[in-house]
Amino acid sequence: MTNIIAHTMEYIGDNIHTSLVLRKYTNSDFNIYKTIYEDCFWEMRTALQLTPVNCCDTKEQLNKKRITSISMRKRV
Repeated sequence: MTNIIAHTMEYIGDNIHTSLVLRKYTNSDFNIYKTIYEDCFWEMRTALQLTPVNCCDTKEQLNKKRITSISMRKRV
């Protein structure tokens, strides 16, 4: 089995002014998130023979991964 470790990056510093409008992920973002994620990682996951190749076929699978990620982050 191949393990992939993902890291998050967090900016800790002064406020940055930008024209970007940022907001948190919502369930209505799922389809576009899934498309972008799979387009970005399909080649890597295929080369590593990871299955499933796709990230999350349903919102529930994505939420489960998100909850696991948050839980692991809190333990550190």
